[in-house]
Amino acid sequence: MKPIAECMLCESGTEKDLDSSNTVSEVKYDGTRVWAGKKEGEAFVINRNNVDYTDRLTDVTEALEGIPSEDVIFDGEAVVYENGRTVFEYSQRRCSTQSQSKQAVYQLKYPIIVETFDIVHLDGKDLRNYTWQSRRQLLDDLLEESLQRSIRPSRVAYGEDKRRMFDEAIARGEEGVILKALHSPYIGKRSRLWLKVKKWYQELCRVVGYTEGTGKRDNLFGSLILAKPDDSGRLVYCGKVGSGFNDSEVRHIAGLLKAGETEAGLVTVRDASGKPIMYTPVDIPLEVTVKFFESSKAGIFRFPSMMKDDQERNLIHYNSSTIKASPGQQTGLKKLLEGLSRR
Repeated sequence: MKPIAECMLCESGTEKDLDSSNTVSEVKYDGTRVWAGKKEGEAFVINRNNVDYTDRLTDVTEALEGIPSEDVIFDGEAVVYENGRTVFEYSQRRCSTQSQSKQAVYQLKYPIIVETFDIVHLDGKDLRNYTWQSRRQLLDDLLEESLQRSIRPSRVAYGEDKRRMFDEAIARGEEGVILKALHSPYIGKRSRLWLKVKKWYQELCRVVGYTEGTGKRDNLFGSLILAKPDDSGRLVYCGKVGSGFNDSEVRHIAGLLKAGETEAGLVTVRDASGKPIMYTPVDIPLEVTVKFFESSKAGIFRFPSMMKDDQERNLIHYNSSTIKASPGQQTGLKKLLEGLSRR
């Protein structure tokens, strides 16, 4: 089944947006976005890319059968809770597993709840042009009447409670909150009618290599390979960052990287699945400050990007007194550093 609408998506907001009197807030869950509902009485669950999860999330489809409507489409997030917070890896295991034997085990180990935050279709009527307030009232009435465990209305905060919800969500380890305009229709695209407000962390990281650049960055670099010291002081891989640099920074940094290439890498670099990442190692004292949402259990940053100062300049650091280069490279490297400092 295909959804009747494209998903509503968020623009980025800031904590100042929490003070608006024209919005409500909902927790930004760390799960899998889904359409869930019933068509001609038959329950379904699909993701935003039309991948069918109906047979994988049987606990949800059973709950949908108890909804007092034969024709309804909800928008929500399929989540798994651990110690009061949602864990993305667990919802992904439930949604991606096609093995029936594993599904049975995972259903007990990772019970799914669809935190339902919108309704776009009900009993033959398209609700997308209704205001958020009107849609939300219909959603609450329908789900509260059904009293299902695996699908429920998401929590909503108003006024000063929005700030409290944000603080509590961050304290639990959630991403943040979504702010929604009270008057907003469901327009099915990214807009400032919905704003995501996250709490970001920052870290100073050593640049220990780079991936190959393509297109406009051919012969320059794609992403910087980052590392930070662990508790014993040993450098460990923590992620990579490739966006947020202007053309001048890319050229200067690429020159530093080329001059500092080495055969032996300082860290072992693997992706989330454990597969080695191909990169060129460097040994230069170049550091960058990055912001990120959280670290995975393996210590890898999620959603890393360059941290900027008040003048929107990337925070790039170097220590020229400790650079180790052969005599033939020293002059060129010094000029590169000087160029970087004048950007």
